Amino acid sequence: VSNYLGMEQVKANSFDFKSLGDAIRIRNHVIDLFERAEDEPPSPTRQAMLTFVVAGGGFAGAELAGALNDFARGMLAYYPNITPDEVRVILVHSRDRILPELSEELAAYALERMAARGVIFKLNVRVADARPGTVLLNNNEEIATETIVWTAGTAPNPLVQTLPVDRDKRGAVIVDATLAVPQSPGLWAVGDCAAITDAKTGQPCPPTAQFA
Repeated sequence: VSNYLGMEQVKANSFDFKSLGDAIRIRNHVIDLFERAEDEPPSPTRQAMLTFVVAGGGFAGAELAGALNDFARGMLAYYPNITPDEVRVILVHSRDRILPELSEELAAYALERMAARGVIFKLNVRVADARPGTVLLNNNEEIATETIVWTAGTAPNPLVQTLPVDRDKRGAVIVDATLAVPQSPGLWAVGDCAAITDAKTGQPCPPTAQFA
């Protein structure tokens, strides 16, 4: 599930990005904004309609920002009153580089290619709050937008919290090298609900399909 880190206003004003249904809702929302912006005269209101903020630069956030940017710019052919420079896809990430799951070289290449296609990156900064029509960053910057998609935090299903097992700080079940749960004979945990150590690095495996 999405973990909004206690920021209730961000939760209330953001799109989740966890399922096919979420993706369809975002797609329909973007189309609706283009329809409205086409008839809106140039103004801060129109710019907010055409500004799309993605919070989180991991696998999900980077993939979404790239796809959203391509989708939005591909629609310009159908909306002649909207110019390419009005469309802004902004990726906000708390670290100094995107895709921390990948090598630094590969992550830098991804950023370079996405930036060349028009994605705007705000690194070493995080979403601090939100209200209808505005995203606030922790450097006191405000971004006027009608769209914020949250991919910056995840947590295991709340059901896991009810189990009498040891969990890590994310709330994932701690397992050994065979994915067995210590002190619980016959019980194993896998996938997003498990804290699985990467045998090569000694660090927790990220909850992504590649590692699964």
